[in-house]
Amino acid sequence: STGQKIGHFPGMSGSRFLQSLAQRLSEREPKHSNCTKRAAVALIFRVSCDHNGGPAGPQAESPSDLSEVELLYILRTARQGDKWSGHVAFPGGKREASDKDDRAAAVRETEEEIGLHLESPDFQFLGQLDDRVVTGAGKVIDGFYLAPLLWFQRAPTTPQLQMQSSEVAAWRWVPLSTLTPSTVKYEVPLQITRDLASKVFGFPSTVLPARLRDAHMPCIDLEAKNSESTSHQEQRFRLWGLTFRATSDALVLGEEKELGWPPVKFRSAGANFLLAAWCGVQELRRKQRSKRHLLALLTCFSLLALILRLLRFAFLSMMHPTAAVPAVPVPPALPTAMHAMRATMRAAGPGQRRVQPVMLCGKK
Repeated sequence: STGQKIGHFPGMSGSRFLQSLAQRLSEREPKHSNCTKRAAVALIFRVSCDHNGGPAGPQAESPSDLSEVELLYILRTARQGDKWSGHVAFPGGKREASDKDDRAAAVRETEEEIGLHLESPDFQFLGQLDDRVVTGAGKVIDGFYLAPLLWFQRAPTTPQLQMQSSEVAAWRWVPLSTLTPSTVKYEVPLQITRDLASKVFGFPSTVLPARLRDAHMPCIDLEAKNSESTSHQEQRFRLWGLTFRATSDALVLGEEKELGWPPVKFRSAGANFLLAAWCGVQELRRKQRSKRHLLALLTCFSLLALILRLLRFAFLSMMHPTAAVPAVPVPPALPTAMHAMRATMRAAGPGQRRVQPVMLCGKK
């Protein structure tokens, strides 16, 4: 069970990350969504072996060294009509009626796709992350959620992987030391919809003009430690999307830095500024600060949005000034009448200056 003491897991005692991850998984209940369709994937961790063939974790002098901990990814086979064709993913798939629960689905799919028996003594089940809404082709699939489940390889060596060619094109063990914010790039184009904004990224797209919804998502090009850690050394493994977010969830639970924050980036500096303010609100909510601070930050966010809109209006006014207002036509008789009035006032004495009615355009 996940409540087993971490020190009893061979190979895990040498990694601070794995200890924290297993401990926190054993102390929490994952958020489970009631839905009509579910899928389950397996995040499989191992401690890389040293040159003598033994696990490096227990003997490591620096327990926090993430280069010793690796996570298994697969590259899905390219198939026509498959929304996730050619994507980097974790072993797993859709839950079937014969599966008892999410764990059973992940175990079955992993054995079918890469031949690993996760219920064997070679592996230890750690726990389950919160459900993630499933997306495909840039859209949210209603009523479809993903359950990420975590295992640790207890055996000193990894059993040989046997790929199901119709599902898996390649596999790769990736050191966690390469999964850091410094390796993240924003290069995957995305057209943001309201569903994506609210259900996946957690912010309302209505605060952004429609023309700014063209964005780029974070990604990482995964590298293996050596040729023995991958089936295809030259194959490109680009981590992004749902698998990227599940990876980040696991890292955060193990007390590492979150990947890809903010969740998207825009070409417009103004839109990125608004997004950064919104992300600050979300960060404050995650840290469970006081309601007073949250209200103050929300107020600042609203004021910033208003200021930016005013600046945009002023800029547009400068670029497209309104047409000049035509001058009011002056009656032809008005200059002559005014000249006569001034002459009369100069001719009169100081005590006799009384303005007489003057005919203007035929009227007094």
